[in-house]
Amino acid sequence: MHTLSEIQAAITKLAPNELFELRDWLEEFCEEKLALSGAVKADLDKAHQDITTGRFRTRHAT
Repeated sequence: MHTLSEIQAAITKLAPNELFELRDWLEEFCEEKLALSGAVKADLDKAHQDITTGRFRTRHAT
């Protein structure tokens, strides 16, 4: 299988238990592949710290 359409076609043929296994595998795979870089983690930590200490502004939609 080399194309997305081939993979999608194969997925439609899976048994329900195989779909659950595939979903679990994909979640784990994506979590590992899309791991946040150190810089992004540092920015998120800084943002969390700012929110915790009250250093933030909110914008209200009109």
